[in-house]
Amino acid sequence: MVRGRKLNGSSIIETIVAVLILLLSFAAGISLYSQVMLSTYSDVKLRASLEQGFVADSLISAGVFEDQVLQRGELHFELGYKPVERYPGLLLMQLQCYDLSGTKLSELRRMIRRDDGQ
Repeated sequence: MVRGRKLNGSSIIETIVAVLILLLSFAAGISLYSQVMLSTYSDVKLRASLEQGFVADSLISAGVFEDQVLQRGELHFELGYKPVERYPGLLLMQLQCYDLSGTKLSELRRMIRRDDGQ
């Protein structure tokens, strides 16, 4: 046995402090990750937005300019048109998308040029 030599190593206090710092950084990382995941666009909202664009393009190309309610799968669309006062040849298309429970998923507004015959 060697006397007078000090062994190098860490004490239990230093180890506990290191573990606490590690746990705090993991907790901060998990909190940040959950906030990012909650604030991102959900899959349902993204699908609703894509379907909404498709519905709007289809109605415009078909020349349908009347208020109506559409059901497409699990999505419910409410469509309305308003004339633009300052520009008589334009319509404001408002298309809102809801899920089956009535939660609003997205809204789309487009200016549409109306032909003189309509």
